[in-house]
Amino acid sequence: MLNRKLFFQRPAERIVLNRTAVLRGKSYEYRLIQSSAARTLRFKISLDHGLEVTVPKRFNPSHLDEIVHEHEAWILRQLDKLESRKKLRDENSLAHGATIAVLGARFTVKI
Repeated sequence: MLNRKLFFQRPAERIVLNRTAVLRGKSYEYRLIQSSAARTLRFKISLDHGLEVTVPKRFNPSHLDEIVHEHEAWILRQLDKLESRKKLRDENSLAHGATIAVLGARFTVKI
């Protein structure tokens, strides 16, 4: 039997704010997402948005800077990994004239 609750739930309300944190003397932009569906604080690193911090809607943002600084080492490691992934993505992007290998054969991209 299907759970009716899943079909009738309201979508989570989200408020997205851009913030800045200074970590080891360097300024970093990040997105603060206040969500009615969130139950705990969560850090997320993505290629599209960089650092995202999701907090419950009732969370007091005055504590956020302290929490970000507590996780500074992890955040900086993940941002370094993200930069290397971005470089790989840019190097491996398909542009006109690029050569790719598919099933052992080499093809030239024509756009």
